[in-house]
Amino acid sequence: AAVQQKRPVVLGLEFTAENQTALEAYVQSDGSAAARERVLAAPAWQQPDGRNSLAVFELLDTARRLRATGHTVSVVAFELVPAPAVSRAIETALAEALVAARARVPNSLVIALTGAGHAGKTPWSSQNPPFPSTGQLLPEGETIALTFARPGGRYFGCRAATAEAPGGCAVYDMPAREPVRPRGIEMDASLREGFEGVYSAGGPYTAARPART
Repeated sequence: AAVQQKRPVVLGLEFTAENQTALEAYVQSDGSAAARERVLAAPAWQQPDGRNSLAVFELLDTARRLRATGHTVSVVAFELVPAPAVSRAIETALAEALVAARARVPNSLVIALTGAGHAGKTPWSSQNPPFPSTGQLLPEGETIALTFARPGGRYFGCRAATAEAPGGCAVYDMPAREPVRPRGIEMDASLREGFEGVYSAGGPYTAARPART
C-alpha cells in the first residue's frame, strides 16, 4: 500500500552497522550475479543464522526491484549493539536506530524484520528486573507490531547440543501450535499478547536455508 501511495519505504534488517554499505550498494545495483556475490560477502551472511536466510535475501532483492522501478525504497541495518544476550541497551539501541532511520527519510514507512521478543509490546519479563522491548520504545500510536502464525512446519536454525540430540545448524521440525490461518495479515490484538496482528503464509512453514551456501 505504501508503494502504491508513492510513500517512501525503509526496510530494516537486524544486521550490524558494518553491513550497511553492502546492503545499500545491492539495493542500488542491477541485481546481477556479481552484485549478489558482493553483498553476500558482507559479514552478516557468513555464519548460518535465521536472519541471513535465502528468504531474507529475497526480501532484500524485492526492495532492490521496487527501487529499480522508480519507488523510493532504502534499507537500514539497525543492530547497533551486537551482543548474544538480551539487554536493556540492545532494546534501546534497536529502537533508536529505527527512529533515526525514519527521521532520515521524511514521511517514510519503516518495515523492520526482527525477533518476536523485540517486536512485541510487552516487557522482557524473563529478565530480572524486566525492561521494555524495542516495540514498547518506538513511538506509541505510530508503531504496529505483527507476529507470525504458528501452524507448524519446518525451519532452518542452530541449536545447542543436548543429551537427546547433537544440535548444530540444520532443518528442524516446528510443532503446530494453532490451526492454519488464511494467507495474509489478520489485524486482531486479541490473537497474541503484545501484537496488533498476526501474519500467515497460508500453510505450514518450509525451511529457508542460508542465502550463502
